[in-house]
Amino acid sequence: MRVCHVSALAEHPGRSDHGHCATVRAIWWTLYRRHNYFRWHAPTDFTSDYANVVVPTAAVNTVQLDGTVVPSSNFSVIGSSLYSGASVQVSPGTHHFTAAAPFGVTLYGYGLYDTFGYQGGMVLDTARAGTTLTLTPAAVTQLTATQFCAIASVLDPYGVPVGGVGVGFSVTGANTSSRSVDTTATGQASYCYTGSNAGTDTILASIGLASATSTVAWSSSASNRAPVVYAGSNQAINLPASASLYGAISDDGLPTGGTRTMPRWASTTTEPDTSTPPRADS
Repeated sequence: MRVCHVSALAEHPGRSDHGHCATVRAIWWTLYRRHNYFRWHAPTDFTSDYANVVVPTAAVNTVQLDGTVVPSSNFSVIGSSLYSGASVQVSPGTHHFTAAAPFGVTLYGYGLYDTFGYQGGMVLDTARAGTTLTLTPAAVTQLTATQFCAIASVLDPYGVPVGGVGVGFSVTGANTSSRSVDTTATGQASYCYTGSNAGTDTILASIGLASATSTVAWSSSASNRAPVVYAGSNQAINLPASASLYGAISDDGLPTGGTRTMPRWASTTTEPDTSTPPRADS
């Protein structure tokens, strides 16, 4: 299904039957980004220029334009969805929108008898066939009213981290939620949420044909658990090439006020057996 934004008709001065309207194709939320750079090239006769921002409602207070926070009061909840939108007037030049969660930006403007509109940015890279996704931790028990973070690690078919792609997270069970999170340069995307209700949640992380699940058992009497560590997938290296490992650590944040120990890498090496096997008749 194709969905488009259609702006109002801009009339030619003195002619009610002449003018142009702009049509901009809407993009799916999985293509949203956390950073959107754009340069406004509108001619000076386009005097009314705007950016429509659509962001998860939980992150409206984190949206910034050129380093200045966009007032959360500018946003309105979009229907019964988890998203809110705002129209922000901008001036010609280079601008930078940022937010704590992936968001969409639609740019448009009006002149005396003309209009224009286009998307401010989107994630176009996708997961190719053979991409793997690992979700850490796989199963844990977590104290209610604390924050839990699931970490998705995405590797391409050659074991190289895939950065800048959106991983879709969906939580079902006692505490439902969903969001798309961009992977970092190390191919990891973290989704954090607080479990207000006791019970079991199932977290599904997916990108393209790759997916993984994790379960979180929320309990009001859960004790401090040990951190869960993922050191990366197994690799076969042809010498003298080197191996790159991208680890992930999940911790429950307890005890409150405690000091977190910094991670430390260690390795063990097993030398190949080059000895001559004994003769069968010896």
